[in-house]
Amino acid sequence: MASGNRIPGLAHTERRRLRCKPTLPADWPADSSGSTVTTGLGVDFTFEFGGDPQDVTITASGIADVAGLLHINAELRSDPRFRANMLILYDLSELDMARLSEVDMEQISAPIAVRDWDVPHRAMAVVAPNPQGLDRVRLAIAHLGGKRSRRRVFASRDDAIAWLREQRP
Repeated sequence: MASGNRIPGLAHTERRRLRCKPTLPADWPADSSGSTVTTGLGVDFTFEFGGDPQDVTITASGIADVAGLLHINAELRSDPRFRANMLILYDLSELDMARLSEVDMEQISAPIAVRDWDVPHRAMAVVAPNPQGLDRVRLAIAHLGGKRSRRRVFASRDDAIAWLREQRP
């Protein structure tokens, strides 16, 4: 690592504390476009590339389960339009996260940490307007490094977009 714990190309305030690339256990569900993951309870999602100010909007709806959320991550990683330094808007307004436990959130966060290492985003705003969704997203963000993960959770889409606008270079 460069002197002063700075990573070349990142501003001082965007410093990371990761010492090595996170890894997943060998028996972890595959994370590639060739994998088929049954979403179980039914998570629907869309990616919309382009927008103002976000580079990609991920919208998820239905009843959240671990397999469905891992599938979203796998599909995003495999999309050739997905690249580093994007501003990401993740809208969970229509996703019921009530059935997800703390252990589930930890399982969901592990492959996202690997993705962040390989393809770091500039900023991610997550919209979760209901109290259960807010709590679960905050827990996931805590697993991913808190504020250092360059993620924020918002109860409204307008607030999320306003924050993303502030993150533009």
